[in-house]
Amino acid sequence: MKTMLKMGVLIILPVILLLGCQKEEIVTALFSASETEIERGATVYFTNESENASYYQWDFGDGNQSYDESPSHEFTQAGTFDVTLVAIGSDNTDTASVSIIVNPDYDITIFEGTGIENVDLYDSWADVKALYSLDTLHYIYDYTEDYGYYNHLVYFYNEGIICHFFTETTTLSDDDPVYFIWVVYPFEGATSKGITIGSDFGEVEESYGEYEDIYESDDYYGYWYDSKGVDFYTYNSGEVDEIDIYEAVKSASLAAKNAVLQKVIKEHKNPFLKK
Repeated sequence: MKTMLKMGVLIILPVILLLGCQKEEIVTALFSASETEIERGATVYFTNESENASYYQWDFGDGNQSYDESPSHEFTQAGTFDVTLVAIGSDNTDTASVSIIVNPDYDITIFEGTGIENVDLYDSWADVKALYSLDTLHYIYDYTEDYGYYNHLVYFYNEGIICHFFTETTTLSDDDPVYFIWVVYPFEGATSKGITIGSDFGEVEESYGEYEDIYESDDYYGYWYDSKGVDFYTYNSGEVDEIDIYEAVKSASLAAKNAVLQKVIKEHKNPFLKK
């Protein structure tokens, strides 16, 4: 009898090792804001909805930043601010942004280089006197010897508005345009940057930047922003006592200004300020 030996066959299966085949995690920056249009001084809350990020950098567009995941921020300046989030992951970064509109919490009635509420530069005397009570003061300064014109200042003292005209005679006619507008106490309202009569004078430079020129005397001093068409004066009170509006000039240099701007506007002593 023949005996057959059945031999077992050992089969070795190769083991496939998957090394280093991890999928890259793409960072997506995304966030929402509780409000996108607010009043100055309000707080906006930001909700971070980013994916695959571990670190966050926020820029609120007004000079302030945060590294919180979902920060809040109080906007103390008026304007439009682009809030930017940079989301940072292990493999890459991504950026998202939202614009926040911050409305001023004051009435804008002084328009630099243009005029004030109801009165624009170069409106006629007929237009101006139709708006306000003629219970006014009218001053005439004779500059004919130096400049060949008369300088008329019409002061609506109940409103705190002074309109500035130039004529060739001592008579102010209906067609004569107003060249400069000054506002003093008790005028209400503010410029586009929130400066009004009674504002702390230090706020002027904070709001408008470094003055383009300055006038100083023993009685008062003024910051001039010629390229914007507005000047601010204080009569040693530490507050804004007068705001002058005129057509903006291209150069901020005093030497580049015409004789009217130099002599009449920049060297006057205000007889109207209500103490």
